[in-house]
Amino acid sequence: MKFLALEEWAAASAAYDADSPPYWHAKIVPDAFTALSGVLWSASYILMANSGFKDKSYAMPIYSLCLNIAWETVFGFVYGPGLLNQIVFAQWMVVDAFLMYTTVKYGRQQWRQQPMIANNLGLIMAVGISLALYLHFAAAATFVPVIGRRVVPFTAWILQMFISIGSLAQLISRGHTQGHTLGIWYVFHLLRVLVQIVQILNQD
Repeated sequence: MKFLALEEWAAASAAYDADSPPYWHAKIVPDAFTALSGVLWSASYILMANSGFKDKSYAMPIYSLCLNIAWETVFGFVYGPGLLNQIVFAQWMVVDAFLMYTTVKYGRQQWRQQPMIANNLGLIMAVGISLALYLHFAAAATFVPVIGRRVVPFTAWILQMFISIGSLAQLISRGHTQGHTLGIWYVFHLLRVLVQIVQILNQD
């Protein structure tokens, strides 16, 4: 199996662009929900960064942040679904820089009982992002030839599930809500609904 499926991706994108759906809304509506999901992702990232600076903590679980940064790199710039999406992905990565900063700067306090982790958060994130890049490239090479462009919302749904589970586990293990707000929860709850809708609308 090839490590990159760029030819298959190009073919899937060309087929999508050339497709003439029977109804006018067959492409517009899924694209609109996808765009709205992108806006809400941006809002959630900004809320997380703001909460991190305010509470001197971090919101997104470390493994989820590594997976997200790698996902945005792979599906934003290697398997890019279009210029507009690439612009959105690029601004996500700008906000990711602030999320990484709050994690490294304030994460030491959260991990004070585990000095090996607390003193090596930067290295842990670097290794985590590298491993996540490999996983996403492998996933793309495996599934792009099978489901084409649908690999993007499919993998996004999995990552969102990881964030939800990880955030809940993080709250329980910390015993406090620093770094988290109800606003973040509301945005993610709505995001889950929208991603499910996009998944349904993108079914053949």
